[in-house]
Amino acid sequence: MKKLILTFCMMGFLFTNLKSQSTVSQTVYFDYDQYKLTSEAQLILNQLAEKIKAAEVVNIKIIGHTDLDGGEAYNQSLSQNRANTVLQYLTGKGCMQQLFEVSYLGEAQPVKLAQDELSKQLNRRVEIIYEMNGFVIPKTFKVDYTNFKINPARDTIVKVDKKGTTIHIPKNAFTCKGGIQSGEQVSLQYREYCNSADMAFSGIKMTYREKGESYNFNSSGMFEIKGSVGKKEAQIADGKTLKVDYALAKQNPDISFFQLNSKTNEWKKVQEIEKNNNAAAPQPVNVEADTSFVFEVINGRAVLMENGVQIDNLKGGGINQGFVVPKMSGTLLAENVNAGHTYPDIVKGLNVGEFGVYNCDQIYRIPNLVSIKASYFDANGKEIKNTKVLSLIDMDYNGAFSFSPEQFNCNALGKNALALFTKSGELYLLNPDEYAKIGVNKNGTYKFTMVNMTNEIKNSKDLATYLGIKS
Repeated sequence: MKKLILTFCMMGFLFTNLKSQSTVSQTVYFDYDQYKLTSEAQLILNQLAEKIKAAEVVNIKIIGHTDLDGGEAYNQSLSQNRANTVLQYLTGKGCMQQLFEVSYLGEAQPVKLAQDELSKQLNRRVEIIYEMNGFVIPKTFKVDYTNFKINPARDTIVKVDKKGTTIHIPKNAFTCKGGIQSGEQVSLQYREYCNSADMAFSGIKMTYREKGESYNFNSSGMFEIKGSVGKKEAQIADGKTLKVDYALAKQNPDISFFQLNSKTNEWKKVQEIEKNNNAAAPQPVNVEADTSFVFEVINGRAVLMENGVQIDNLKGGGINQGFVVPKMSGTLLAENVNAGHTYPDIVKGLNVGEFGVYNCDQIYRIPNLVSIKASYFDANGKEIKNTKVLSLIDMDYNGAFSFSPEQFNCNALGKNALALFTKSGELYLLNPDEYAKIGVNKNGTYKFTMVNMTNEIKNSKDLATYLGIKS
């Protein structure tokens, strides 16, 4: 069974190594020789999960321990199981797995050396150490999910946005703990990051390692899918894959398809992307008349479509009413096939083997690489000292890359913009024209005068407008 990657994919702009205002330690305890959570431990973790999902905490460490009974190797394994139990519980509550650093020390660090029962109990523990986040990206900056439900017993084609991105879902593609009962629907959530503004606010790691070398992504867009059946997490069944016809935000040469591993927070190349040299040519969908239906998500509702025309609303269980669309010779995604739903840069055949976050991108070494040691000043010449995260937005590559503000790398000849976030929640911007005037053309120390745009920039659309990014 393939594992579900439950990744909200927001990492809070890679807060690693950025110090917050306070460090907190919480402990959950275990029964003798056990790694099952007690009811008290679950209450503690439930509260912590809410803080994590609200981005109130960062730099979270999970450390497993045992008492001194038993052998060293056995205790090492037991502490690992305890740490992993805590991790699995928190990720099961919707927390991103890549936010956690997990370690297990066995019996090596007891809080009590005495061998009475109370001392032993205090050693049977998992410590959770984290920093309170002094800066939270406003919710308006985040890209919303599109939510829809499908009948898992039927082949389904879902058009998820106006650009034409479509998900092809074979019947019986999903499974979950306890199985899917007759009549149960699968709830899917989908969202895309289409331009530099969306990516700048996403906080998704935009670097890739291959053979020991680091590269940046030249992003053409990213998408994320996750699913559930009622309150149960959905998974993709063995032998099944989803296929995505993905509408590219930007056509790049030599493009490839990458998948984010939520456990390691590393990207993996999945496949080369098939180029669509003839944008007007229909891309076959092969919708079988007796097995499939097509619906489109409009204002959060699933609406049955035929040749671009709404046929009927799928109200309350309507998805299970057996609507059928006749077999079509071409996709609605192809240009000129369906006015209002045309988009020439369509990638077909992205086989999604797991739920998760995916990236259709080039990777590249930064050309004309320069390393910058930076300081920042506001319009009045006052130094901005409470910096939190810097997002370098390379307009030439349609990519946004997160750095610690003190130092960053960039293309000396690139069309660059800077978005600087402070611990107090302020946003300072430097547009490409003003950046170019500074003359960042070699390694060294530079001063950047930034404009406080906290009140003007409320969401990624505002940032896109400010930077002149066309959606």
